[in-house]
Amino acid sequence: MVERLPSLKYVKFGTSDMMVSEVCGGTMMWGTFNQEEKMAHEQLDAMVRLGVNFIDTAELYPVPPVEGKLTEEWIGNWLEKAIANGTVKREKFYIATKANPSNVGAPDLEGRKKPWGFDAESLMASCKASLARMRCQYIDLYYLHWPTRDTPIFGCASFFSGGKERPMPHFDKGTMADFEAQVLAVKGLFDAGLIKHWALSNENNYGVAMFCVACDKLGVPRPVCIQNDYSLTNRTFESDGYESCHRFGVVSCHYGALAGLPETKQAKNVHRNQRNMNSRVNLITTNERRY
Repeated sequence: MVERLPSLKYVKFGTSDMMVSEVCGGTMMWGTFNQEEKMAHEQLDAMVRLGVNFIDTAELYPVPPVEGKLTEEWIGNWLEKAIANGTVKREKFYIATKANPSNVGAPDLEGRKKPWGFDAESLMASCKASLARMRCQYIDLYYLHWPTRDTPIFGCASFFSGGKERPMPHFDKGTMADFEAQVLAVKGLFDAGLIKHWALSNENNYGVAMFCVACDKLGVPRPVCIQNDYSLTNRTFESDGYESCHRFGVVSCHYGALAGLPETKQAKNVHRNQRNMNSRVNLITTNERRY
């Protein structure tokens, strides 16, 4: 039996100084499944009333993405009002967002053609664009949304080189020089005062270890967190991620706990034909293929 607590608990988030609610508010569908901005604002208001002080978004959102950006804009509109009316105190309200190497939602850069992966110029531009959309001066937790190297992502439990088993393009071979370049790009964000902490997402043991080693070598703070797909039906993190995180002090803040809302064929037919036709599983049929 799961004990129901009278209120949310707050925990120190890994090696960071953030005291966050054990529930982190997700925003991925604000702009697709949740089609109206007021729906996002109502959910944010409800989260704050219940004690949530930690939200997660991305420059790519909403999903499935058209051109990204919209979810962060809706958060920014709400945040500006919430701070002005005293609903939240910015220093106690923690915002996580992500830059992606396919550059969906990222600003255009003069003389360059998307996608271009992560480098100092593009990561700085993405971070500044997210800050402008969310109308704040810094980001509490800044993720690299998925790896740039030629490793499988989003559903494949085995390793293949050469960019196999990944729906997005790759940009490098994962050499030490590649990791160091990205760590130095992150350092630029720290030096500019734009981020408080940084993190990884959709990574594996190799990526976590290499990033942390590069950080130690270059004098840059290690990533404090990893956000991977993890559920009862997808436990690959336990065999390809957990040990590195344990050894390097990286905590987890996983997504996909419900595995894309799985249903049996019979239940799905009943759901589609007789019940809520406006549900996520009915309206967005292409996003959960990995499940």
